Amino acid sequence: MIPESEHDTKLDRCNDMRLHVPGIFLMETLFAPVGFDKEKNDRSGCRQYRNCQFITPETWHTTHFFWNYLHNYELNNDTVTESLKDSLLEGFLEDKVIIEKQQKHLEENPDFEPRGIGGDKALQLFRNTWAEKLKLEIEPTAPEKVNVKAMI
Repeated sequence: MIPESEHDTKLDRCNDMRLHVPGIFLMETLFAPVGFDKEKNDRSGCRQYRNCQFITPETWHTTHFFWNYLHNYELNNDTVTESLKDSLLEGFLEDKVIIEKQQKHLEENPDFEPRGIGGDKALQLFRNTWAEKLKLEIEPTAPEKVNVKAMI
């Protein structure tokens, strides 16, 4: 949330997003005065936001979604916090409708195989990472050899 008096202010915006498979998304957003030097990383005068989203299964067909949205300015101004909460919920509720329809389709069509768009590099990276992790879980690994005599 940028105060109206600053709407015409030029800013640099930096986003750092990380996904930890299977279900943790972290995003840091920085609004800095134009010319922000990432090497010096002096964040005085910057607005910072940190968003964490955690997704964990509840059942085969339901999931829990936990999140927070932190900011480093006007900490005593509930309007800023409420605005961030409202923005995140608005996006989530838009997605929720689609996610629920997808889930219903998957339940009604167990042989359905989803296909992604080849140009969606983030989706491809996620699917490749996910497939590799599943492969590691499924493939048996040789037990470690332990020198019992050395332990005695």
